[in-house]
Order: sequence, then structure tokens, then C-alpha cells
Amino acid sequence: KFGSLKPFQSYLLLQSNSFISTLYCMPKRDMSQFVYQLNFEVATKLCQHLVPSVIE
Repeated sequence: KFGSLKPFQSYLLLQSNSFISTLYCMPKRDMSQFVYQLNFEVATKLCQHLVPSVIE
């Protein structure tokens, strides 16, 4: 479903993980599940907005 968007999502996840980990000063292992879920929802919405034809 998101095959063609993986590079974009990977970049977004990497950037957001760095930012959130720094912002909250928490170890990544404590944040990882929360951050992953949050980023997946954000990436999905963003991708739906940017590339609606791919997500049908």
C-alpha cells in the first residue's frame, strides 16, 4: 500500500524521531513505539494529502 512512499516515510520517520527524542530528552528505546505510531499516522495523513492517487 505504501510501497512507493517508503523513501519519503523513512526520511520523515528519521527526522521526527531525532526531533522528538531531542525535544523530550528521552532514550529512543522508551519513545520508539509511541514515536513510530505517531509518525505513521502523521506520514499517512501527509501522504494522503500530497499523493491522494497513490493511497486509493
